[in-house]
Amino acid sequence: MSGRLLLSCRRLVGEAVGLDPVNLSSGFNVETVEYKNISFTVWDVGGQDKIRPLWRHYFQNTQGLIFVVDSNDRERVNEAREELTRMLAEDELRDAVLLVFANKQREFFLFSAATQRDEEQRRGEDKPCAPGPPVCCDSPRSASSCSLSPPPHAAAAYFGLTGQEPLAFLSSPYSGESAGGKAHVKQCEQMTLTRRQKRACRREPGLAETLRESVRLSLMECRYQFRNERWNCSMDGRGSLLKRAFKETAFLLAVSSAALSHTLAKACSSGRMERCTCDDTPGLQQREAWQWGVCGDNLKYSTRFLKKFLGQQRVSKDLRAQVDAHNINAGIRAVKNGLVTTCKCHGVSGSCAVRTCWKQLSPFYVTGQLLKYRYDTAARVLSVTNTATGDTELAGPARRGDATPRPHSADLVFLEDSPSFCRPSRYSPGTAGRTCDKDKSCSSLCCGRGYNIAMHLVTMSCNCQVRWCCHVECQTCVREEEVYMCKKH
Repeated sequence: MSGRLLLSCRRLVGEAVGLDPVNLSSGFNVETVEYKNISFTVWDVGGQDKIRPLWRHYFQNTQGLIFVVDSNDRERVNEAREELTRMLAEDELRDAVLLVFANKQREFFLFSAATQRDEEQRRGEDKPCAPGPPVCCDSPRSASSCSLSPPPHAAAAYFGLTGQEPLAFLSSPYSGESAGGKAHVKQCEQMTLTRRQKRACRREPGLAETLRESVRLSLMECRYQFRNERWNCSMDGRGSLLKRAFKETAFLLAVSSAALSHTLAKACSSGRMERCTCDDTPGLQQREAWQWGVCGDNLKYSTRFLKKFLGQQRVSKDLRAQVDAHNINAGIRAVKNGLVTTCKCHGVSGSCAVRTCWKQLSPFYVTGQLLKYRYDTAARVLSVTNTATGDTELAGPARRGDATPRPHSADLVFLEDSPSFCRPSRYSPGTAGRTCDKDKSCSSLCCGRGYNIAMHLVTMSCNCQVRWCCHVECQTCVREEEVYMCKKH
């Protein structure tokens, strides 16, 4: 596939300015495209497995992302979705414009953008679109006339932040500020929020879009972390799941609060929020030749705001409320765990005469990995009465020398055992038809029902050679690949 993206890009511009398409090789390619007074550089990076870890090196300063989907290969759509989900979770790509490009439209097995949406709706999953206006095109010739609105179900409902009902977004096209700057008020009304939360949303113009971004971020990270689990963060059954106190409920609350804390801190430093700004308080000892600079992520404000927004000012005596509050705070703590001090040296000939430092959050996937570990080690708790104060507290399983130990503030806790998630239920669609790894996940994922094996032809680049300057030439190879899918019975 490498090289075809640049060729298509030249064709799109060439039809307007009379440029002739150029011959491009497979592999890595780079080309500068000029149109009138606009000039931009396009990097075409191959999609084979061994190259994917190198993608992130191209994310910095990226203003646009063209993600090519092979329309003729339906079996790899889920794999493409996972890769796109991971990329959109990167902070460097947060503001990049996204184009999902359906390639090979002229071939026999047509897989258009409409077909892709139907397939995703059938599976009950959402398209991993960025919060800005995504563009989804059927072919190179229709790319110039694509709608700048997301698909009808791009802003679907997702799990909530309160543990009582889902935080839902109604289907509506993305738009910027309307006349009078009141577009955010309409967005606030479309969300399933409490009356107090809606007031806070209307007062802060940047909060509505920040909430939408946090839901997108938490959804993508949840799906990635549970991609090989029986419960794969499916949208089906989320309402029923939130009414129970399972381990999965604990993770949903934690990843939701973590994503909101993360996006709030980022929104402050990026200038999206009006009531907060950068974190400009040095957390370092005052030393000579150090200065505090650059706009740091304001985690202090986001933590204070989030606890107020979620109504955690008072300690409830209800056991379920205490468990939910504990897991929400564990998510916030996980984000705080990823706050690091970043410094940059300034000086003659690379010397570090002056160092500029700022607070910066780790990428959200780091928080997701930590929360998944907390999920794997979650503890079942019960309610006990503190004999000294008379207050109701959470207690974990008894250990030697400590009859009623309190759970650590960073741990996830739950009250009841989870279902197996093997069969369709009100909590999940089950695991029938799920793809699995024969050596790693099939035995657990298929719940003892076994799996079917299908052979698929996979096209990949091979025999690659570096050519001076700036590109890699590869041959195209076809190989058979086994795909394993869980049986229904």
